[in-house]
Amino acid sequence: MSDTELSPVHYQALLPLAWVAASSLDAVRLSVWMHTNAILLRALATIEAQPPATDYESEPGTPTGRMLERLEAKIDLSLSLLSRLLGHESSLPQALPVTLRANAVEWESASLPEAGSEILLTLHLSPKLPHPLQLPARVERSGNGRALARFTHLDEETQDWLERTVFRQHRRHIQALHQGRGQNA
Repeated sequence: MSDTELSPVHYQALLPLAWVAASSLDAVRLSVWMHTNAILLRALATIEAQPPATDYESEPGTPTGRMLERLEAKIDLSLSLLSRLLGHESSLPQALPVTLRANAVEWESASLPEAGSEILLTLHLSPKLPHPLQLPARVERSGNGRALARFTHLDEETQDWLERTVFRQHRRHIQALHQGRGQNA
């Protein structure tokens, strides 16, 4: 994969990431991973969704708005507690500098897979999600402390939700940059 084939839309962050060699992947396991990935990405979109500003019935001062705020607080608390509980049962991999695209991921680490190898990436996108994405990939480049791997075996639904997630994070980053420039002017 050449750099020109990489989408300019990306998401950069320190994210817990691990990889293992994956010489053979069976169809059943791949199907389960893709189904779980789609559920997780859809849930993350829901968690991060901003309520519409035009919804007059759910404004903070109204009874409906207060009820929704309480419900959201309870859900946030439940997710936080679940994440902590699951975090005690299994430790997160080391957070690494990651550049995530809809079709590939690049990361920095002292331990890297060999170029050309098939791997399974475990990627934790958000502390609000207690379970990681499981993404099969082929390592395109590896060396000098950086690796680039292109995703393989993604089903259509997972690919769609991954594109949406990366785009949403990319858009938020650009908005933050513009807001920062406006404050410095």
